[in-house]
Amino acid sequence: MSTECCFSLLIKPASADCNLRCDYCFYSSRSQLYPETTTHRMPDEVLTRMIASYMATDQPQYVFGWQGGEPTLMGVVFFRRVTELQQKYGRPGAVVANGLQTNATLITDELASHLAEYHFLVGVSLDGPAELHDRFRKAKGGGGSHEMVLQGIEWLRRHQVDFNVLILVNSANVHHGRENLSVSL
Repeated sequence: MSTECCFSLLIKPASADCNLRCDYCFYSSRSQLYPETTTHRMPDEVLTRMIASYMATDQPQYVFGWQGGEPTLMGVVFFRRVTELQQKYGRPGAVVANGLQTNATLITDELASHLAEYHFLVGVSLDGPAELHDRFRKAKGGGGSHEMVLQGIEWLRRHQVDFNVLILVNSANVHHGRENLSVSL
């Protein structure tokens, strides 16, 4: 039996910031914990130190989980920096895994390409077909976000990014069977 231990990191690089205004979000009010600024982004110095310190630990694999708020608010440049630092500080042969939980509305061709190149596993928040999803997952202007999520999924598919769907069970979809929650992906 191996005594090797490993731990993973769960990182919120954009804190509670999000581009959506989901009615049931419990986390969006957390941005009020930082009243000195309205935008909360992980500085490069923090990112560098975090990755360097983590990659200096002795373990068989390194697992980074990126979530938020909405982590894709950080943009493709941030995620390029992430993988650059992982390569810089990782030992030869180190196993590095990245997971990204996102609402997928900010996934672009360029970001999907990068996620594919570095084998990110992406979790997409999607609460069913439009009439169920849009009930609570609203854009800033109050309209639904379903169509934007599907566009993000399309970019992931075009670049063959491994992804799964996370459904938040809520009052709009709880009484619908699996067959009624399905979305053509």
